[in-house]
Amino acid sequence: MIEYKNGHSGSDAVLLLPKEGIVFMGDLLFVKRHPWFGDGDPQSLQIYLEKLEANPAYRAFVSGHGPVGGKKEMTELINYIKDLRQLTKDGIEKSQPDSIIIKSEIPQQYKNWWYGRFYPWNLQFLCKEMKKK
Repeated sequence: MIEYKNGHSGSDAVLLLPKEGIVFMGDLLFVKRHPWFGDGDPQSLQIYLEKLEANPAYRAFVSGHGPVGGKKEMTELINYIKDLRQLTKDGIEKSQPDSIIIKSEIPQQYKNWWYGRFYPWNLQFLCKEMKKK
């Protein structure tokens, strides 16, 4: 059992079973669902996901939200985080107000994901965080 700080929230626990190739991800993994960024650090979350996804010992990732996933589902969530961060960065660089950025349409590959109501909140959170830096 390992603690990952400031990923999805201030503290998340992950159970690693390397011999079985399984990782119990808890709230670090959402499969086909929009995650909630508001309690953590999306950049740290992305780094944690990338490290676990890249580890050849692991093949199955038990999500906290959604079905069990594999490498593909890990990559999808990593790409979601990257895409939202880039969308927000682009809006800020174009001097768009937050109210415009958060109204950005959900990218096609994420439109059918559950918890779509989190999408604008995630963009709002990213606007606030990116403007701090």
